[in-house]
Amino acid sequence: MSNRINRKKYPAVFIFMLTGAAFVYFMSCFINIAEGCKKISKDIISSEVFRTVDFSYDDYKMLYYYSTDKNGIKQLEGINKSRLKNIVYDNMYNVVNKTKEKGSRCPIIFKYIVSDEVYESCFSAYFSIMNDIRCFPVSYDSDNKVGIAYEDSWGAARTYGGNRIHEGTDIMAGNNERGYFPVVSMTDGRVEKMGWLKLGGYRIGIRSESGAYYYYAHLDSYAQGLKEGMDVKAGSVIGMMGDSGYGKEGTKGKFDVHLHLGIYYGEDEISFNPYHILKIVDGFKMEFQKY
Repeated sequence: MSNRINRKKYPAVFIFMLTGAAFVYFMSCFINIAEGCKKISKDIISSEVFRTVDFSYDDYKMLYYYSTDKNGIKQLEGINKSRLKNIVYDNMYNVVNKTKEKGSRCPIIFKYIVSDEVYESCFSAYFSIMNDIRCFPVSYDSDNKVGIAYEDSWGAARTYGGNRIHEGTDIMAGNNERGYFPVVSMTDGRVEKMGWLKLGGYRIGIRSESGAYYYYAHLDSYAQGLKEGMDVKAGSVIGMMGDSGYGKEGTKGKFDVHLHLGIYYGEDEISFNPYHILKIVDGFKMEFQKY
């Protein structure tokens, strides 16, 4: 009789111990994350981890639905907010774990602790950039004579003008011919900057309505009549791809012909990695015929 009673007690004791251990574990996770969240501010978007998030092609694809406007320009409008919310939370969680000495392994709890203010700040950064962009920044050679190429070179070392990192994506001309490929605005916006920069050569900076800043550098020339303060539409030609820069005004030929694209967000103009965004809009190019 006593043996039977003992056999019944052991499972109950085991379950009690297991439940207690699980409770302690999750409480430690909760406390650990709570401590990390105390240190989080809206400045999290300046983190290298956050602004260079390696979204996959499928992640980006899920963020958009496709439509066509009255001018026939392929557009990317709307956004899957639920999916984006999960991506942003996951990335914020990764930032916390990489910047804290002790990382938690309970990302689900993180979503319920991080403040709405911090989340909204992070969400708006991704939302604004993704919702701005309508087309690829380099036109497509409809005669299929020459192509372009680009890769994820974010963070690569640059030494001209001092040691620094590459904050953008370079889109290379297949024929290395300056003035061949038209460069178009990826977004609606206003021309905020034009003119010569030692590092960027002939460049154009366009500010979208969301406040994001799109930087097009190393141009060979500008579109006729384009001036600072002018409004531009997505898909409109703003200049021609070139190899200007790295010297006094007019310097060309210091490197291969390409467009350097930079994307910046916020009052402090925090730079974001354009690579995966370009992969998504690769199929949304304006066409041109050279001859």
